[in-house]
Amino acid sequence: MRYFLAIALFATGCMELPLGGPRYDSVRERMSEAPTSLFIHDEMSAGSITAQRRGSDGWIAGTTDVTVDHGYVRAALDGNGQLEIDQLEIALAPISLDGVFAKPAELQNVILRLTHSTRADATWTSSDNASATLPMTFDFDWWIAIDGEAPIPLATQQLPSINVGVDLGGNGDVVEASVDISASGVLWNWADLVQITSLDLTLGAKTAD
Repeated sequence: MRYFLAIALFATGCMELPLGGPRYDSVRERMSEAPTSLFIHDEMSAGSITAQRRGSDGWIAGTTDVTVDHGYVRAALDGNGQLEIDQLEIALAPISLDGVFAKPAELQNVILRLTHSTRADATWTSSDNASATLPMTFDFDWWIAIDGEAPIPLATQQLPSINVGVDLGGNGDVVEASVDISASGVLWNWADLVQITSLDLTLGAKTAD
């Protein structure tokens, strides 16, 4: 009898244990309650970059695909219902610059980091789906390695302001986001010898839970 009573008490106690963190009915409710951290996944992301070097006859350009290694974004809805992003960091895998220099070269330890928080109105098509375009500026940290030599860290650069598209989806349990970064022009110039003239990134992110 004692055995069955103990089992019954144990089962009752387990039923009262919390099953996890707070539960939300929708993406909108969750992001209104607290900032939401989403992790950028390499298999959901892709991009390209165009760089050019100054040659004897002018600028010589080349475009290469880039691989997103990892990253994260933190977003919330502020008191006015605007979408606010206060953290966004993207780490890229080494970027080949073959054809830009006379010798093999690549950028390493490339990180794009949001310089300051940004916000904008969001358009909601349902309580789980929204889109917004936010102005963002990024710090660009990078190292360069030429002809197999040890990589050299170079000064942090700041990219011009970029309008970034953000689409939200998922549900209250798992929030998903797509972040589209597309910019052209002289985004970065190194000693007037090398320039980055376009950057296109499509990032897929979602919460860990």
